[in-house]
Amino acid sequence: MATSLVTVLRSLFAVLASVMLITLLYTIFTDGLPFRLDLLTPWMAATLVDFYINIVPIAAWFFYKESNWISAALWIILLACFG
Repeated sequence: MATSLVTVLRSLFAVLASVMLITLLYTIFTDGLPFRLDLLTPWMAATLVDFYINIVPIAAWFFYKESNWISAALWIILLACFG
């Protein structure tokens, strides 16, 4: 039972990752790269501030749960860089 649940969850996350990648590539090919001045609106700034403020409690949870501080720091860096 547990093995089938793991398989289902792995398949689900693989599908979700594929959808995210396809969406990203489609947006880049149709609208170009997002690093343009006309896209830096107040909503973009608010979204970035919201994201990085939410990193703080998640980082605290990583440091609480991980036994090794190096692996916790690696997880936090990956989360902050790749979302």
